[in-house]
Amino acid sequence: MEIPAKSHLLAAIRSERAELEAVLDRVPAARLSQPLAGDDWSVKDILAHIVAWEQVLLHWWQAGQNGETPTDPGPGLSNDDVERLNSAFYQAHRHRPLPEVQEDFRRSYAQIIAMLEAAPDAAIEQPGYFPWAGSAPFAWFITPSTSDHYQEHRLQIAAWLDAAA
Repeated sequence: MEIPAKSHLLAAIRSERAELEAVLDRVPAARLSQPLAGDDWSVKDILAHIVAWEQVLLHWWQAGQNGETPTDPGPGLSNDDVERLNSAFYQAHRHRPLPEVQEDFRRSYAQIIAMLEAAPDAAIEQPGYFPWAGSAPFAWFITPSTSDHYQEHRLQIAAWLDAAA
């Protein structure tokens, strides 16, 4: 797997986030808390879910900066772990007010961008920079919680909107 340069990661994150926000702008305010078709989750729940995974990434980064191994959750998650965490995140955030979730969505993204902008390129791109990552560069942990994640849920929300049109 190719290691993306930090500048490419930032560009992809910004681009996918802008596309996600463009789709979110299409969602009427009254529908932000309504479940998507065939799902228990609403757009609000998806936003909280994205924030939760961004915060996991920031937790992993901070642990690495402190010379620690991240725990709860740690890296190397299995699909079962991801499903368990997604369920736990949903249960923890489903009753939160929409404005609070929206503020967290903005704040968490700003934290991700600030972390990446301040990070030395080597900390992102160099394999094994953080011992807990083994031979993987931190870059490989970034995209699943940011640009790839934004794209996944952008497409999900857009399909829901298009089906209702």
